[in-house]
Amino acid sequence: MKRLLILLVVLGGFGGIIYWQKEKILEILHPSKIILPVVRQSPVYDLAAALEKNGITVNSPPILVDDKLYASVSGVTVIFGIDKDLATQVRSLQLVLGKIKMEDRKFGEIDLRFSKVVVR
Repeated sequence: MKRLLILLVVLGGFGGIIYWQKEKILEILHPSKIILPVVRQSPVYDLAAALEKNGITVNSPPILVDDKLYASVSGVTVIFGIDKDLATQVRSLQLVLGKIKMEDRKFGEIDLRFSKVVVR
């Protein structure tokens, strides 16, 4: 009985604190202040989203092999590096594809992993 009385006094004390500090507690628990963990998507998903956002149609889903992403765009194999920014690489691909169409040449592979694009 004595333990129950002590428990009720302690809980009552916490209840009083919570009641009087409810504005502070609600402010702390406000949804705009809650920080959720950032979940990193897979590089394959990120690349597919970046290509779709920039209007580039792929013939098949991108494939991840080691530290490279392979995608087939207009019959050309495109190699992306996962250690570089995919959005920058996709913009570079847009420029290269525009020049290829203007020059009307056939290429088999575009490698975007380096500072300068390699076209084979």
